[in-house]
Amino acid sequence: NSVLKLEENIEVEIVKSSPIRQLIDLFKFKKRVAEVVEDFEPDYIYVPFLYLASSLPKGVNKRYKVIGFLRDITPEMIKAKGGIRRIGAYLFYFLDYLAMKKVDILLYNSPHLKDYALKMGFSKKLVFAPRDVADKEYFSSPIVEDLKEKLLKEYNLKDKKIILTVARLTPEKNIEMGIKTIKYLPEH
Repeated sequence: NSVLKLEENIEVEIVKSSPIRQLIDLFKFKKRVAEVVEDFEPDYIYVPFLYLASSLPKGVNKRYKVIGFLRDITPEMIKAKGGIRRIGAYLFYFLDYLAMKKVDILLYNSPHLKDYALKMGFSKKLVFAPRDVADKEYFSSPIVEDLKEKLLKEYNLKDKKIILTVARLTPEKNIEMGIKTIKYLPEH
């Protein structure tokens, strides 16, 4: 409740899954989404992970406006891990393709995502939605400002250059290379 800042008229249903079970759970999710769409007849359907739009009921975009968010290229991320995952990646390409058939407005936050959508044959409305739109409220909150001041004091960083990386600490994000190249940055 504190994270989502829910209004009184908003109800949230959380469906737990895992990366391994995503495809199996997609079928359960598809059934539940069909029930919710039928019960509530929404004005809009917002899909924050594009491939999930493939689970929307057939013909849904003839009755409702569907807004999708292309936030990453899931198939590319899966394929990058190699091995048998390549087969899974092609399945996710197919899900993205099916999803784009059901989406009326596609939000994207970088040029390469727009290119991906166009290569996949998306021909409806594309809207650039920079990350700043979503993050601005959180990162300008008093909680974050207080934390920033605390960290500057605690680690004596007041007069030091600070480099921030926003990524998971996993090998594919290549944080190690970033750390090693810091010594090559100019002094000013």
